[in-house]
Amino acid sequence: MVGTPDQVKERLLALAAGYRADELVVVTITHDFKARLRSYEPLAEAFDLPRAD
Repeated sequence: MVGTPDQVKERLLALAAGYRADELVVVTITHDFKARLRSYEPLAEAFDLPRAD
């Protein structure tokens, strides 16, 4: 999915509701580990998830 964190959040919530899913797994495919971690940060903030420092 592509979009702002809030747009992606709404699309994920709609997808989950459509399938009656209790949870979702988000995977970013990239070689660079730090880039992969950074890719999750905006979405985690949109969902108000705590940091996992």
